[in-house]
Amino acid sequence: MLMLVWISSIALAAAAFLVLGVLVVLRLLHERGNRRAAQQRRQVMSALIRFSDDDDRGALLGALRPIRQSVIATAGFEFLEMLRGEERERIEAVFAKVGLPAFIRHRLRRGNEAERIHATEMLAAFPGAESVRSLETALRADRAREVRIAAAIALSRLAALPALDATLSSIGPRGQRSRRLVDLFQSLPP
Repeated sequence: MLMLVWISSIALAAAAFLVLGVLVVLRLLHERGNRRAAQQRRQVMSALIRFSDDDDRGALLGALRPIRQSVIATAGFEFLEMLRGEERERIEAVFAKVGLPAFIRHRLRRGNEAERIHATEMLAAFPGAESVRSLETALRADRAREVRIAAAIALSRLAALPALDATLSSIGPRGQRSRRLVDLFQSLPP
């Protein structure tokens, strides 16, 4: 009996060390991924700043191609928040060339609620039939009403919002009490 207690305590200690080792390795991998993402974020920002200076589309495309789409989306749209007009449109065109709209549409279908809301806001930068279809699908079928409201706002910015009664019906009665509905009405044409 005493031998069984000793063997089970040794087995538990070994299992604890094994779990601890796995947790340490996972932590190291996570930190390494965060460092790589931070480095790629800096690369995106510096490439966008250089592009604003020299307008070299090929250099920007070359700098963005090896970088993960999620990093480009996050850092790139942070940068775009500071721009307006023609310069913003040139950068959005480069983002379209590296396949960012497809990544954003995928995130709109598969991301968590916050990612889906952000994806609707980003898709407004890429007018086109595919973006409108994705936003219309989100407006009709997304399970989160805040995403449906964000999709309606993005569709309004793309001048593709369905009739207001159909839009409000898609948002649902509970969503019509949302504060974001004010943003929707502000985005409507006069």
